[in-house]
Amino acid sequence: MESVLSYLEFVSKVSDAQKSFLLLYQKGSEQSTCAFKNVEKAAVETDRARFFSADVNIVKDIHGLYGVESVPSLLVFDEGKLANIIKGCHDSNYYKDLTQSNL
Repeated sequence: MESVLSYLEFVSKVSDAQKSFLLLYQKGSEQSTCAFKNVEKAAVETDRARFFSADVNIVKDIHGLYGVESVPSLLVFDEGKLANIIKGCHDSNYYKDLTQSNL
């Protein structure tokens, strides 16, 4: 999972990806740590999609642009367009199934 530091950096990296996922999280939060760990595990097992993460303590411009008011949130993109937002922490199998069903 690749870390991004701004909206512009993210869109430049996702523009050519058919499917991509962006985890917005807050480092130090128990729920965010859970989501980060489980999304990262799913990302390792899925090679046909691109995975990104952004810590809202550092990256201030992404969550507002997508209307995200709580973290952790996994943003699902289809050809660079937001298709879904999954809130909270879920089991790694949930994220793996989600990424597989979106491919």
